[in-house]
Amino acid sequence: MSDTDERAVLTGAARYLFQNLLLVGEADLSAPTPCREWDLRRLLHHLGASLAEVADVLAARDVVAPTLPAAGSDPVRALRAAIVDFMLVSASLPATGRWCDIQGRRLPAKTVVHVGSIEMAVHAWDIAQACGIDRPIPSAIASALLWVSPPLARAGLAGHVFAAPLPAPAAATPSEQLLALFGRRRAPL
Repeated sequence: MSDTDERAVLTGAARYLFQNLLLVGEADLSAPTPCREWDLRRLLHHLGASLAEVADVLAARDVVAPTLPAAGSDPVRALRAAIVDFMLVSASLPATGRWCDIQGRRLPAKTVVHVGSIEMAVHAWDIAQACGIDRPIPSAIASALLWVSPPLARAGLAGHVFAAPLPAPAAATPSEQLLALFGRRRAPL
């Protein structure tokens, strides 16, 4: 995958997430999500904190432990701000050669950007599900993320950050394959 493709996937994942955030109403915030024991409010907070942490790593800023938002704060607005910050930091990276330190491991910055893209795409799908809408991850985005996801899943995203992998259904679409890799399966709505 070239840098141009990586940026297109990142932009596509962000666009898909922004589109799914438009589905969220106040009543949806207490809805269950595909993330076991999490309601939508908690998922939105988690995703915002994850993207902020990834942006901090990419920008070589001190990573600050996330705090819960104040009661009554708008989790959708907070997540939108985190997405914008992550996108701005990602756009400012040099095309190649940048490395990041994460929990004692050195990783190429583009790998860290892939993690952010996976977080956005998979959790955007979770958001749509919580809102009662079946909105698959766009095929081009899911296909591109499938190309980079297996090593990241084996490195700890699946079963640690996300749920353990599930077998993909027979004749699965790219969206269904990516979701299965990160422990999700479309439930009847």
